Amino acid sequence: MTIADISYTEIDSLTRTYPLVILEFWAHWCETSQRFAGEYENIAEQNRDVIFVRAEIGDEQELAERFEIDSVPTLIGFQNSIQIFKHFGAPSQVHFNNLLDQLRSTDVDELFRRELGLEPQGLKGLFKKLRR
Repeated sequence: MTIADISYTEIDSLTRTYPLVILEFWAHWCETSQRFAGEYENIAEQNRDVIFVRAEIGDEQELAERFEIDSVPTLIGFQNSIQIFKHFGAPSQVHFNNLLDQLRSTDVDELFRRELGLEPQGLKGLFKKLRR
């Protein structure tokens, strides 16, 4: 499977269009990135419910700055355009599978509730409070 290169102007549209996306930041000069490339493609092949893309930090400096990338490889997982994880380094197969499980199983609504300090009724409860 070929992993698509992504640009600064495409990432938001991609994460809004597809429910599960993993973005790898890599560098052509980085041996770890080069070694990890084949593993990344194999994992992508085995997990077709997830969109796998990559960005070379030299070519996509603005994108790397946006996500505060200071080492490669770095993986960022998105669910419904919400960043679920950011992992530095090349994960083992087991760890990558754990990251995929985390990506698939995270309840984004629950994340929002926790971030906003809401009760279980979530955003509906917030809107009711705001209308009062």
